[in-house]
Amino acid sequence: MDLNSKKSSDKSLKRSHIVGQIIMMLATIGFISAAVYVIIDPYPPGSIVVYEGTVQEIGPTEISTGSRFGGTRTVLYLKMNGLDEVLGIREPDTKDLDKFTTQIQPGDVNKVHFWSSGERRNNMNFSLYKIEKHGKMIKEPFEGNGDNTFIIVLLFGMAGACLLLSMYLYLDYKKKFKAQS
Repeated sequence: MDLNSKKSSDKSLKRSHIVGQIIMMLATIGFISAAVYVIIDPYPPGSIVVYEGTVQEIGPTEISTGSRFGGTRTVLYLKMNGLDEVLGIREPDTKDLDKFTTQIQPGDVNKVHFWSSGERRNNMNFSLYKIEKHGKMIKEPFEGNGDNTFIIVLLFGMAGACLLLSMYLYLDYKKKFKAQS
């Protein structure tokens, strides 16, 4: 083996070592973010507020999507007599919001379940868990509401697992290959 091939082999080994460290770091970040989401639940069961009262107002409104392109999204707001918070309802399709405006009218007595410490945007609480009217559920738990956090964290965790597995297989292959030479 000449000197030039040994130097290029050392550079290749260093480069693959750096790539391996980067992959391990990304995998660790994926696992940690998934673990944090599972361990530190943003909506602990004890923090659900149940309020029964008369609907003061319900209707569609536009809110900012928060993107740098300045997009807006149509949501429903729900104001109830005696409740300090304005509750927001999001649905993936705007047409789905119509079912709430037909079933919930101002003057109706409804029971709402929501997290008081939940997600807020445009002075509305979007952590509405469910809505009941005369004992019948109008909004099922976690129906719609556009919260994709769990899916995103699940994808991060799976990506982390795949990266760790591929790194393990790569290092195992490299060890076997080195042992043969």
